[in-house]
Amino acid sequence: MKITTIILSLVLAFYGNAQDITLKFEIKMQGIAQEMAAFAEMQGVNYFKNEKCRVELENMMFSMRSYIHSDGVTVCQSVMDEKKYYKRKKQDFEAERSKSTDIPKITYTEESKMILGYECKKVLVHTLAKDKTEIQTELWVTKALKLPDTYYMMSSRNSAAFNGIDGTVLYMETPLRMQGNNAVSIMRVTEVITTPLKDSLFEPETNGYTESTYEEIKSQMRSMGGGMR
Repeated sequence: MKITTIILSLVLAFYGNAQDITLKFEIKMQGIAQEMAAFAEMQGVNYFKNEKCRVELENMMFSMRSYIHSDGVTVCQSVMDEKKYYKRKKQDFEAERSKSTDIPKITYTEESKMILGYECKKVLVHTLAKDKTEIQTELWVTKALKLPDTYYMMSSRNSAAFNGIDGTVLYMETPLRMQGNNAVSIMRVTEVITTPLKDSLFEPETNGYTESTYEEIKSQMRSMGGGMR
């Protein structure tokens, strides 16, 4: 599964005055064997305060904490009890985005529904896979919640598909190919909390983790089928 692609799809370009927001979410898979889905499905929490973000994601084999600030990101990752962390600068993501030639098509619809008490509009994002086939991602977006645009920095070439979408995604449905089969990844926010958050929550906790590099961990994730980009 394209684990990091899904993670980064949650780190979108949302603009406006940021609130203190906690988003709890789940990622589930459809169209694959139950035993495979058990490894692919995840739970997570996103925290937002001013221009700071913290992303937590885990499943039965994998956990990740990402601390995003205006100048870069620190990622702590545990795979099969092997704990490593790496840092990347803002310039690294900017360089990757500058190489992207993909121009997504974004279709805004008037279709709306309520999710967790927030009015959401349906948005369709059309992108191209590596084999040039079209991928249509369905989003349900609310304008009632404003996230910091710092979150956009963590994403690279995949982020262009979501840059400029006005609001916060509470539901996302993306078609995938897994081991030759058609599958669907569904991200659903399960709880929205708007109580104040402590600044200490956004300070990287690297004790017990061995320092590594993005390239090394990317290679490790690819060998496991994580598809890190």
